[in-house]
Amino acid sequence: MALMKLWVCFTAFCSVVFCASLLWTYKIQSRVFENKRQQQIRYVEYIPSTTSITEMEPVANQASTDGFTVTRTLTSKISGESTNSAIHNTDMDPRGDAVLIVTYVRSGSSLVGELFNQNPDAFYMFEPTHELDRASMKRHLTYTDNSQRTMESTGLPKKEFMTDVVKNLISCDFTKVPVNVLAPESPSHWFFIALGRHIHLRTYASCILKYNTTAEDIQCIPLIKRACDKSFKAFKIVVLRMTDLEPILRQFERVKILYLVRDPRASILSMRKYKLIRPVTLQKCNMTCEIVKRCKEHMIPDLVARDRLQSRFPGRIMTLRYEDLADNPIAYADKIYEFIGREMPANVREWLVNTTSGKIEGDVMSDPYGTSRVNSSQTAHQWERTIQPSLGVEVDSYCGEVIQKLGYESFANIQSRKSQERLRKDGQSNRVQSNAK
Repeated sequence: MALMKLWVCFTAFCSVVFCASLLWTYKIQSRVFENKRQQQIRYVEYIPSTTSITEMEPVANQASTDGFTVTRTLTSKISGESTNSAIHNTDMDPRGDAVLIVTYVRSGSSLVGELFNQNPDAFYMFEPTHELDRASMKRHLTYTDNSQRTMESTGLPKKEFMTDVVKNLISCDFTKVPVNVLAPESPSHWFFIALGRHIHLRTYASCILKYNTTAEDIQCIPLIKRACDKSFKAFKIVVLRMTDLEPILRQFERVKILYLVRDPRASILSMRKYKLIRPVTLQKCNMTCEIVKRCKEHMIPDLVARDRLQSRFPGRIMTLRYEDLADNPIAYADKIYEFIGREMPANVREWLVNTTSGKIEGDVMSDPYGTSRVNSSQTAHQWERTIQPSLGVEVDSYCGEVIQKLGYESFANIQSRKSQERLRKDGQSNRVQSNAK
């Protein structure tokens, strides 16, 4: 009996020791786990805001080897579970320096955008509002808290909604930006990753390519948030018009507008070449509807708005003719950077020389969004040699005011100049032949 009691006591003692051992082991493992988690967070949050997003790749890799995923941890911070100053720094000026490249389809904006995309110190987004048209047709938008909303639910007209999205992009407040904008066309994300449109967002691009749904893409938003916190931002916009920009200029005192224009005859001819005009439009009214839309509905109101904005916000609007940049790339690129108060980086200057002189190898001429050209000046004025006279006359009839305001030649003057050039060349050729005889 005594042995039985002794055995029971021994068993109970062993059980207590075993349980205590398990509890101690659990505490030790929990402490190790928490230390690693905090270390993983520090990998991302203590990177200076000037660090290039490409420099974050070793950080993400190190965090992965420790058994964590950077994007999953930081997602909770975006949704409000943490107020760490690295993400929610109320002392940081959210407005920063930014430039909006406001332009039209087929106006040379891809080339101008690359002046910032190639800059390692800039956060650049290629047509971020493009996806809103697609998303609005689906009638729903996804946000970082996984909520589903529609444009109509905001009570704002579509243009005002897009303007608000651009404001939130400028301030890097991605909780108010649809994920459809930040990670468009899931799961391929073609519009975001094609043609190296975001070369300094490779880590973010790799992240969104891992997932198949917009909801999953939310995990990657902290990476693009980190890149956006850089001191300078540039956005190429083709959906908003100059008439939509006053609220942005009022709210952000350090935002500037680069209003990029191109001869409407060149743009319209390019749109037809690359089949960017809807077939139903061509069937309805041939090219006339597109000509009227470009000049009467867009460019004339924009030029009026530009003049008004220049008087209200002096020094913050720059009008750039694509042809001027194509004819003198370095000189006008320097003017652009001078306008935004910065110096053009050496790598951007080298890229521009190679691109506009046709030194970059590869067949990119067939792509409507490509930037490399055999000779940028020849490309910019090629339309003069290929446009049908009837189309040139028609565009002039609807776009005469735009052509005159922007300092372009009328089609009649171009024809006269070309005719005189041909006569001069013919005369020179005849003299050479006569001397040879």
